[in-house]
Amino acid sequence: MNKEILGITLYNKLTKDQKTHYKSAMEITLNEDEIMTDQQVQKLLGISQRTLYTWRKCGLIRYFKLRSRNYYLKTLLLLDFIEITNEQ
Repeated sequence: MNKEILGITLYNKLTKDQKTHYKSAMEITLNEDEIMTDQQVQKLLGISQRTLYTWRKCGLIRYFKLRSRNYYLKTLLLLDFIEITNEQ
């Protein structure tokens, strides 16, 4: 069964009150300081462009693409960085 169909089916079984809580939990507000570019990440972590590229390709850090540019959520990035440094 398709995950999207399953999600809709489960959502439809929620009570009206549960749906209200679910919708408010899904609303995420990000401020400008939370979203970072490649250059900001390199400067913050003190790493090279090549290191950042390698970490992305190896799946060591989470990022998303928007119009062919990479962006990072600062909170997730710092958690990933802590994990990377703990592994070394």
